Amino acid sequence: MKVASTPRQTAILRDPRLLTLLGVLAGLILLWIYLNTAITFPTFVRFFINGLVESSVLFLMASGLSLIFGLMDVVNFAHGAIFTWGGFAFIWAFNLFTTTAAEAKDKTSPLAWMQMGLGPLPATALALLVGLAVGALLGAIIEILAIRRLYGRPVFQILLTLGLVLVLDESMRLVFSLNSPSYDLQSSPWPSGNFRLGPDISVNWKSVAIVVTGLVVFIGVFWLLNRSKVGLVIRGGVEDNQMVQALGYNVKRYFFGVFALGSALAALGGVAFTITSNGGSQGMGQLNLLTAFVVVVIGGLGSFSGAAVGALLVGMITPFIGYHFSTIADSFVMILLVLVLLVRPQGLFGGKKY
Repeated sequence: MKVASTPRQTAILRDPRLLTLLGVLAGLILLWIYLNTAITFPTFVRFFINGLVESSVLFLMASGLSLIFGLMDVVNFAHGAIFTWGGFAFIWAFNLFTTTAAEAKDKTSPLAWMQMGLGPLPATALALLVGLAVGALLGAIIEILAIRRLYGRPVFQILLTLGLVLVLDESMRLVFSLNSPSYDLQSSPWPSGNFRLGPDISVNWKSVAIVVTGLVVFIGVFWLLNRSKVGLVIRGGVEDNQMVQALGYNVKRYFFGVFALGSALAALGGVAFTITSNGGSQGMGQLNLLTAFVVVVIGGLGSFSGAAVGALLVGMITPFIGYHFSTIADSFVMILLVLVLLVRPQGLFGGKKY
């Protein structure tokens, strides 16, 4: 004899709070089994921290890409080159700020005033401003001279930005006088001290700084898009450009600001990457660009919070995949993309904008 379920019972089973609680409990049980069978706790914590740092760097790049690609429908392959320019500008400025006048090779250089012999922290702060300014300036120039005439024309955007990648890469070699593809910091941009979470677990302060930076950027940009008048105009301009223009708002000016902000975030990602790597390479931007595109697609086009979740998902899982399944570590990101799109073709947050 079958007993029909009542509407109340069905509603309880579909309660999102109950489903969330059950999901958390199941996750904790699986985590307990994993810690007791497949990995030691210190190794788990080390990979967890490395995953947070990798997620933060990836998010900084993907957040700018989410604004430009996901929000404005601009396919900008030069985003990776701006990432590299920001990192190299940071290294260049940091090396100048930490060099004393006595150590300078060219004392007649017009940049001699930058050779202040500063310590790591003040030099990092000033060099960070230089990296952000370079990224925003490059984004502003690209938007004014090129992208502004190509909104709504993705094929021409792809062709143009691919050409810009070559221009930016070659100009980088001239500006920074590169004799090799790598560009290293002369000293550590952050105090090398660690703090301990246990007898076998230590955390570097620069890892904490990068994770906090990613969190601050997420809160700030999320507030800008969802709680400010600027965000309202931007979202309205994306949905109905002509209507917002008719209300008296210069949508082009707001789009210009979004493009410059997205480029500055790409440069900030390059700065974070060079700090974690104690240097950079000329191809680091393009290597991270594909992963950033995947993160934006996984999170859902047009969803800034989706980009954050996608970066966290990719960055946190990758170290553990590399530890247990090294043979598929390089292709894991694409496998994850396929799995997510099979379940939700619009991405995790594709139905929710911004």
